[in-house]
Amino acid sequence: FGSPVLPEEEKVFPYLPSKKFQNLCYGIHNKSFLQKARSLFFDKYAGFGWQGHITNGFAVITGFTGSGGSIHIPKKWNGTPVHQIGTGFWEPVRFDEPPLEISIPDGVTSIADYAFAGNYHLARVIFPRTLRKIGQRAFDDCHSLERIEIPEGVAEIGSGAFIFCLQLKEICVADGNPFFSSKDGVLYNKNQSTLIQFPAGRGGEFAIPGPAIVTGK
Repeated sequence: FGSPVLPEEEKVFPYLPSKKFQNLCYGIHNKSFLQKARSLFFDKYAGFGWQGHITNGFAVITGFTGSGGSIHIPKKWNGTPVHQIGTGFWEPVRFDEPPLEISIPDGVTSIADYAFAGNYHLARVIFPRTLRKIGQRAFDDCHSLERIEIPEGVAEIGSGAFIFCLQLKEICVADGNPFFSSKDGVLYNKNQSTLIQFPAGRGGEFAIPGPAIVTGK
């Protein structure tokens, strides 16, 4: 018996499935021009492509099926005002295609833990004036983010909210915020006695101002 040996003239060609077959296996379907147009005008702006649930009379957004690019989260989902993005529990919002920019509407008060984690191509986020909370690791691994602007109403920023944002060069806080502040693009508490986060993408030297405490966020 022994080990089988192929004749020298025989060649083995590995099977390579087509791109279409691979997409079907992953549940990705090629869209026609009309389907792409529908995603652009209906899913993205009218809210038809969003998934979520209703809790205590308010909607929670959990996913989006439609084209990526610049995405506007709707103010209402199934006729109910949207107050929260994501559910937490280590479950980011699911996107059918990578978002490049996300605009969050007025009325949203909370971004849950891990809500946008892992969106490597996300380059810009527009926060609403109504935002009060940014959860733990909400933007974990959003490598393309370069600037964050925190509104004056934000009272809570979870641990590691912007961790591993490798291109992040600046975190700015609205002057009227009573809980947080920024100096030279670095995030502090209001009186700057605690350094909350130094942007990972900022180069050069930096001297921690004493007697500031570094939280490790």
